[in-house]
Amino acid sequence: MAVIRRVFVEKKSGFDGEARALLADLRDNLGIRALDGLRLLNRYDVCGLSAREWLRAQQAVFAEPPVDETHEESLPLSAGEIAFGVEYLPGQYDQRADSAVQCLQLLLPGCRPEVAAARVLVLRGELAASDLQRIKRYCINPVDSREAPMAKPLRLALGAARPRPCPRCAALSPVRTRNWTVWAASWGWPWTPPTCATARPISATGNSATRP
Repeated sequence: MAVIRRVFVEKKSGFDGEARALLADLRDNLGIRALDGLRLLNRYDVCGLSAREWLRAQQAVFAEPPVDETHEESLPLSAGEIAFGVEYLPGQYDQRADSAVQCLQLLLPGCRPEVAAARVLVLRGELAASDLQRIKRYCINPVDSREAPMAKPLRLALGAARPRPCPRCAALSPVRTRNWTVWAASWGWPWTPPTCATARPISATGNSATRP
């Protein structure tokens, strides 16, 4: 199994303008005064790099040493801090992850890395469970994003289940007029009585049908 390496990248104090702006937004617009502090990090899970390549890529691709701090594998949390992640839904385009892959390929010609990215918010304060849920709803757009698991995945490639074969009806067997709607509903067909009336003469031809 390929090794997956993880790094958290956080702006140093004085360069964390985005985190300070989000903290003010949550305190002023949501009214969550119990929120005392907020840290904002980018999390990268990377597969397909050797140990030497990984060390080189951390400072050349994922972080800017003058303004960023990095944490490998685990994220240190202080007392009173709680963290959650936000990632794009499967199938949504993740520009941050795609840009990281392209930069790695420029830095290390011939490598074919995989990268998964997420944003991690670290909240500090005596927050009630309802406050945490309000913050999550405010920061996670369900149209294109979801809450990201904090545990490191076993693989980065997205798997897809093989679709089941569609069952087939050998023929539209003659059905009594009053039972056509019930019979169609059993196949998942939203047929109305006019549709059933159209289908009755077709049933005599023996045409096949497929269950959706």
